[in-house]
Amino acid sequence: MKCPNCGMELAEGKLYCEQCGEDIHIVPDFEPEVELTMEESLGQVLENAFVKTEEKVPSKKKRKKRKKRRHSRLNIAVTILILFSIGFIIFAFYFMEHSESFQIGRGHHFYEEGNLTRAAYNYKKAIELNPENIQTKLSLAYCFRDMGEYPAFEELLNEIIFSPNVTENDQNLAYKQLISHFLSQNDYEKIDKILTSCNNEYVVKNYSDYLVWEPELSHSGGYYNEIIPLKISCKTKGTIYYTLDGSNPTTSSQVYAGENIFLRDGQEYTVKAMVVSSYGVISDCVTAKYEIEVQKPSAPLVYPLSGEYMVSEPIIVDVEDYEVVYYTTDGSVPTTSSQRYRNSLMMNKGYTLYRFIKVDENGVASDYTEREYIVMMMEASPMEAN
Repeated sequence: MKCPNCGMELAEGKLYCEQCGEDIHIVPDFEPEVELTMEESLGQVLENAFVKTEEKVPSKKKRKKRKKRRHSRLNIAVTILILFSIGFIIFAFYFMEHSESFQIGRGHHFYEEGNLTRAAYNYKKAIELNPENIQTKLSLAYCFRDMGEYPAFEELLNEIIFSPNVTENDQNLAYKQLISHFLSQNDYEKIDKILTSCNNEYVVKNYSDYLVWEPELSHSGGYYNEIIPLKISCKTKGTIYYTLDGSNPTTSSQVYAGENIFLRDGQEYTVKAMVVSSYGVISDCVTAKYEIEVQKPSAPLVYPLSGEYMVSEPIIVDVEDYEVVYYTTDGSVPTTSSQRYRNSLMMNKGYTLYRFIKVDENGVASDYTEREYIVMMMEASPMEAN
């Protein structure tokens, strides 16, 4: 290679002329094939660039497709959201329907608002979820009471009272509500039935005025060889009525006032008694049969014997200290209501029929002794000790 400035032959690999100092610029030889290849490559680059530019500006048809795809994706999202909302609502509804506390809370809410029908519905749902909840049953009972559904009210309170898991306080409250309900209706017979079968001492004690027990007899029925001084008593307040002939007592029967009823010898008695409270409640009737057979005391010995006497003489009756003598002068049979004999008795003037009995310490009367006296005249100063 020669220096283009001085023409001096340059050494191989030198980039300047040693003679004149001219820098040497090496330009590669240009070949037409290379030029053609470069032109083709440049055209391809321009074509690709043009195509990519066209793709960046989509056609109207492509825009519609893309818009349709976007709408489709939006519809899917909305559908998913709706399904999720429906599922959530179903879950929430299921939870509320199966939540005891929710049902009780709704029941309280509607009860306070006065919507008793809806309150009762919610309380019933709560009881279905937990049948052992006594408090919820009490709340439902109040709904029945306020709605005037008294049979359902009474049935539910009885269910509470006899529930095996009821507490004493809840049982007392149920009794109180039930008895107060019957008091408002003046239905004292139902109150009596409740209390008669009640094992709760607190309830019986607090409502004892409404309780009527059947009366009690001091002696049980049976055979006796002595006179029975029968008494009738009752644990509760009221009037006792009784009969001795087996007929059912009524408020027109004999009233028992606390005295002894003597069941005497030689008779059979069927005693029936009942109690009527101040509220008109009638107790059950108590019945007992008695057979009395006792040994009578001997008939009294009376002196003098029957006969005619010129003057009035004293009549003497032989009697023990524990015996009492009664007599009549009109021919009737003496009783304990007749004239009582005391120590001695003077004959009456004229004709007189005397009859005497004696009664022992058990109240048993003897057969009578009869004396007939005819007195012609009286003594000057007759004396009669009665």
